[in-house]
Amino acid sequence: MLNRKIIFFVLLLLILVAFFLKQATNKSDSPEEVVKNFTNQLFKVAPPDLKKEAIDFVYSKISKNSQKKIKSLGDIATFLRSNFLPEKGFEIIKVKKDDKTAIITVKWAGKSNVVFKKFFMILEGGQWKIDSITNSKI
Repeated sequence: MLNRKIIFFVLLLLILVAFFLKQATNKSDSPEEVVKNFTNQLFKVAPPDLKKEAIDFVYSKISKNSQKKIKSLGDIATFLRSNFLPEKGFEIIKVKKDDKTAIITVKWAGKSNVVFKKFFMILEGGQWKIDSITNSKI
């Protein structure tokens, strides 16, 4: 009888540990981290690289609603509202966030120009997703 109680409590403890580990690993990246990772992966999506895993990553960070509009790599460029990547780097300059939405303002430095972008984000299925991107005057 005592052995059955011990086994029951050990199993219960293992289930609780598994539950808490799952919760810890499901934690969503912050909106800022999503934008950083998204922008870094864009370099691997652009020619000549065109890495499939980077394309899949970029696509996965876009909201379901916006994914419906993307059928090709050209559509990703349209979604970005840009025909260049920030070759000289990028910097997050402003973060506005509440429980379900965020606006991340980013400075993109190209070879010959600087553009400010606003990433409009939503919380979707517990993950921050990019819903739209616009050019901004800051």
